Amino acid sequence: MDYCKYHPLTPAAFHCQHCDIDFCGHCINEDPYRDTQRCFHCQQDLDPLGARNSAPPFWRRLQETFHYPLQAQPLIFIALISFLSALLSFTPFAMLGVLVLSGIMMKYCFSCLESTARGQLNPPDITTAYEGGVALMLSLILILVLMGGAVVAVGLYLGPTAAGLLATLMVISLPAVMINFAMSENLLFALNPLNSIKLIHTIGLPYGLLLGFILIMISSVGAIGGLFGSQISVLSLGLQSVVSNYYTVVAFHMMGYMLFQYQFELGFVAQTDEDSEARSDRDRLLAHIDVCVKEGQFGKALKLFSEGVHKYANDRELFEMCFNFMCATKNREHIGNFTSSYLQLLQDQGRPELVRGVFKRARDVNTEYQPTDIKLRVHLARDCHDSGDFMTAIKLINGLHKQHPEHPLLLEAYHLMAEAMEQVPKMAAQLPACHKLIAQLKKQTAAAPVQKSPQKTRPKPTVDSAPKPTLELEPVEPADGNNNDLPPIEFR
Repeated sequence: MDYCKYHPLTPAAFHCQHCDIDFCGHCINEDPYRDTQRCFHCQQDLDPLGARNSAPPFWRRLQETFHYPLQAQPLIFIALISFLSALLSFTPFAMLGVLVLSGIMMKYCFSCLESTARGQLNPPDITTAYEGGVALMLSLILILVLMGGAVVAVGLYLGPTAAGLLATLMVISLPAVMINFAMSENLLFALNPLNSIKLIHTIGLPYGLLLGFILIMISSVGAIGGLFGSQISVLSLGLQSVVSNYYTVVAFHMMGYMLFQYQFELGFVAQTDEDSEARSDRDRLLAHIDVCVKEGQFGKALKLFSEGVHKYANDRELFEMCFNFMCATKNREHIGNFTSSYLQLLQDQGRPELVRGVFKRARDVNTEYQPTDIKLRVHLARDCHDSGDFMTAIKLINGLHKQHPEHPLLLEAYHLMAEAMEQVPKMAAQLPACHKLIAQLKKQTAAAPVQKSPQKTRPKPTVDSAPKPTLELEPVEPADGNNNDLPPIEFR
């Protein structure tokens, strides 16, 4: 069994001839325009491996196989067809009635084979047995007549030994003929011995096991018939028919499962319900990123993340994944701009309780990182102050009066900074300068002119030309783990 390169416990479903890599259904790139699967690396079409890697052999699920017809709908259907056939056997129109009912039963058996071949392991609805049953039954009778006629002809011209050998070969090839007929719905294709030989050779030993189980079931039907003796009644015929039809459904389910398991080798493509569910562009993007990360292509993964956060600007989960990736790769160069966008998204979505944790992790990667938005910095400073991290609160506020000289939050921010500096002994020498700056900000606020424009437009406030005191904090060394080999990525 082959397994996915990127999920070693998951059976592979596709293979790339160009890259010589096996993939599971998660690690592929679906083409929505051509209904094909492509490789993320080379963009070539992938070869489906069928179900041979994911489906257990039929002999390992015999319990499920024999329980297959025992669900309510098929069981009632089998009993009804069986006893109606037994009842019609005692009427003048026995041949016609039995033919019609047998055709309906065989149509349902072929529906079981076809649905199982598509990976549906529950019996189909019984309504699938109502259309085309007689035509199917006549086709099956014609197959048996032609095979029997060939045996008789060989016996007449070549003798009984050759006829017996051919009859044995016919019995061995009968399941292959049924499978080929189910795949092609073509009598000539099904009766072509080369097609039967190809199918038997492709499946190999499991085909022999299937044939053995079918012969055992046929023998058990004969043994059950012997239990009733020579007494013929509606009840005895009905019970024998129930057992026979039950085993027929089981046998066709086995053949369908074998076709499902070896679909790639037999050139049969099964569209399961899972395969038909197309993934979204976002899911394919995440799958592509997952493959790139596991290949160590961090630059390409970062570029895909950048495209994703631009396209899905409100997807907090995608932002979180990108942030975790940057932290894990110690991406000091890009984490600053991205973290500011991520923090703003958390604020906009009403998740302020997550802001401080994200900020702290970003500072672990880049100790010089500061958010660009003054409101966010004041919020973080307040949060750090309340949690006892006074030094971080001071660093967040320091320099705001230069970057935003006219912002109304400056006075509140530097009051908070003064409170934090009072709790840090080594900052006592700079506390007077902070108080002086607060006084300057109060004076600036009081000196702001009142709006007098008839157009009701407020003029820009004038700032006192007196020099502002500068707070000099200890320099911070940059964190290790610089990742300057990645291309610059622009985040919003």
